[in-house]
Amino acid sequence: MQEPPDQAMPAPVLEAAVVPTPAPMPPEQTTTVMFSQSASRAADGGEGPGYRQPQSSVGQADSVQVGGEASPEYPSTYSELDPAIAPTCPLADCAEDSIANPEIPGLTGVSTQASDLAQPQPEITAQPRFSRSQSMDVRAPDATVAPTAIAPGALSPVVTSIPVDGELIEADQAGRAAVGVQLGDDRSTNLTFSGRAVFDRTLESSTTAGNVTVLRQSQRLLRGQNVLRQRQLSITRQDPVTVLGQHIQTTLLADCLDGSGAVCTFTPGLVTDRDRIDPDTLQPTQIDQTSNVGDVVSHASLAAIQTPGFQGGAEGQALGLDLYFPNTTTLAGNGRATGGTAQRYEQFDTVPAIAYSEIFQTVVANADQAALARTIRGPAVVLDADQPVINFALAAIALLLPEVQPFVPSSDAPSNPNLNQGLFFAANNTRIPANSLTLYQAGVGSSATPSASETGQNAPWANFNAVWLGLSPVTERSYQASRRFANVGSPRTLFSAGGEGGGLNAPQTLSVVNGEIFASSSLSNVYSQNYFTLFAQEADRLDRFVQTDRISYHPHLSLTGNVTGESSIFRYYAGTLAGPTLQAYGGGNVQGQTADGFAYQAGLIGYINPSYDRYSNLSAGVSQRLPLGDRQKLTLGTGFNWALDQNTTLQDIEQQSQGSDVTLQARLDLGDFTLGATQVVGDLLPNSQASRTVLDAVVNLGPDLTLAGFWAPFDNAASAPQYGLAADVALRMGTLSPHLVVSWQNTLYRYGADLLGNALSTRSNTVEVLLKLDW
Repeated sequence: MQEPPDQAMPAPVLEAAVVPTPAPMPPEQTTTVMFSQSASRAADGGEGPGYRQPQSSVGQADSVQVGGEASPEYPSTYSELDPAIAPTCPLADCAEDSIANPEIPGLTGVSTQASDLAQPQPEITAQPRFSRSQSMDVRAPDATVAPTAIAPGALSPVVTSIPVDGELIEADQAGRAAVGVQLGDDRSTNLTFSGRAVFDRTLESSTTAGNVTVLRQSQRLLRGQNVLRQRQLSITRQDPVTVLGQHIQTTLLADCLDGSGAVCTFTPGLVTDRDRIDPDTLQPTQIDQTSNVGDVVSHASLAAIQTPGFQGGAEGQALGLDLYFPNTTTLAGNGRATGGTAQRYEQFDTVPAIAYSEIFQTVVANADQAALARTIRGPAVVLDADQPVINFALAAIALLLPEVQPFVPSSDAPSNPNLNQGLFFAANNTRIPANSLTLYQAGVGSSATPSASETGQNAPWANFNAVWLGLSPVTERSYQASRRFANVGSPRTLFSAGGEGGGLNAPQTLSVVNGEIFASSSLSNVYSQNYFTLFAQEADRLDRFVQTDRISYHPHLSLTGNVTGESSIFRYYAGTLAGPTLQAYGGGNVQGQTADGFAYQAGLIGYINPSYDRYSNLSAGVSQRLPLGDRQKLTLGTGFNWALDQNTTLQDIEQQSQGSDVTLQARLDLGDFTLGATQVVGDLLPNSQASRTVLDAVVNLGPDLTLAGFWAPFDNAASAPQYGLAADVALRMGTLSPHLVVSWQNTLYRYGADLLGNALSTRSNTVEVLLKLDW
């Protein structure tokens, strides 16, 4: 079942659901197409927990990728569950309609990445598998006190494969490169790359005078990749409207109050500057004051004003009000269009990240126990000038941090080569913050070693405790909204009235200026003008909403440990993450299975200062595997994910979170063909995702071609993938083992209704092509 946010569980060879339980996914979350060598792999075959079978696919290019919707803050590669072929509606997808609705502002962020496609694994719930065989001889054939070199392939991959930042570094692999392109009709075109090279690899064994066998492995790793720096989502709604405007013209002239016999104006002179009307808002930006109350009216101005029609004066004197407001209100619809439209566009910007790591693993064993120490250290740098300065300081000292060493006491009896595989699984089960860059990781574990007479019995428990220091991504979001009018037509008069005159024929006029009231009925020798025009203009109202997600990497310290048994794992951890707000967390999870195919998982993580991406979470799930025959089985499962305190405030906007879900899942495995179904049940938990049904299928057409597809026939989510296809082709070309993955996905985005009540939505198509080389 899905882990709580920021809770990576890189442990066993686990069989995963076609569609994982829909944990919340922030706007920048991205996964890539994953295909295993055989979707029909037997449930009881392969290596035990902690070792992942090498994937014959273009998997995740590296731990952090540019993309359209895998957040750098969420598990993506090395977790219990591989990415789903048909992801359920992510949080950001379900929230996008509210940001595009002027009446319902909210958070936004929607993925259109075809990389959401991934081949499902056979099981619905993570199921650790442990071999009962403890034949893990780590000694050289003729081990002596002097170290003896060992060929990389001489030992089991369980011993020599080490995960680093979500990737399994295998002893016989010298390098890997992945290049790809992501494109779509509503997103930027982005190139993705990642690569790694392993060098200075050594593997040697020795035996001390105290009958302690020592197996030491070291290697150096150089990695490079591009990581997401910024994602900007813009949504533009275009609604046909009718803009109503007003033209008001008024003067009030009468004998001056000083008894001089002159004629004065009893309104200020206010005139709209028509050259200063904002073409986007149709609002005047400047109104000029041309005269004051009590100014004497010239004879020329009086004569001009007394002519028919509104006149403001003559010979440079401007009197009265001449106010022109082209936009006083808007009405939905016009004669040019019958409904509104919506457009969206995502811009992704990436920067390179490089890391150099020294990897050391030492195993020591005596007659009845063994211990393992693992150290990974080295600088990691995101090549972005805006990254915190402390990141570069930590990178500079990473190589100076100490290597940890294991210890077992000497013994008179010879060392026992039948090491417990669970010791290596426990080391691999160390919780590493997902999509992060490791600066320093050091841990030590131990386990009893079964004697030859105990081989075949239950394997002993193994434990491993570690400290991890690295850089993790933190997303800061900002939001902007704007409105303008376009395609404005010519004014059309709807109503016009008015008149002017003096004495008893003067239109009644009331002028209030700075608290003083001047009424035409109380003044002498009055002459007034009153004209009013109501007019309309056809236009399009454009509402634009822009959310910018800025990703920066901050120091992250984590203390973690686990106890690994033959059929269960218990993890515990605590940590703190720097950033704009310091976050601290702690939690634990347990998972396991029984011999009859029943699997379970439960986890809880609690945060101090929770955020939109990292928050307290409770999850649990169970599944049952029902064998149907040779390479055939049916798996049924259910689970829930409860977001307890997700912070969804964006500036001054409060968006209801959708981080909770309850799911029902089923998977029928018929060998080379599998079918899956997932039902998200909405509204059972607070802040739940919308109900959604996803069907999928996977077919293996031989060792070199795998096809996968999904379809969502029922969906109440505001925005979610509707259907998609993916193909993984193995290209047999020498020793590079190239794999080409091509995927396509169609996503529907719903934006509620336009101003006329018509449903407003748009569809996008995204394509991803990825080529991976291994040597």
